[in-house]
Amino acid sequence: MVKKDISRKQRGREKDEVVFPLSETLLQMPENYGGFIKEIKARIVKTRLESVLAANSAMILLYWEIGNAILQRQKIVQRAVAQFFGAVTSPSSTN
Repeated sequence: MVKKDISRKQRGREKDEVVFPLSETLLQMPENYGGFIKEIKARIVKTRLESVLAANSAMILLYWEIGNAILQRQKIVQRAVAQFFGAVTSPSSTN
């Protein structure tokens, strides 16, 4: 086991009247602590991305279903207009 130099337990510039102590736990962190934190961050980023993609897929499906429902109702309206007005023609179907 390699001994670390822990003689200075403060941060920033040294001033005689001010000392900002570090907790002992920060000085005694295991060697793989940085890798552990990176792994957790990577998992968070991955899960966030998966959540966004899943939400986007669900929204696209919802929009398609709404568009399809509107299209089906437009067809019904066009049939009803044709039945009611028969051979009456106009420049466009919306007039």
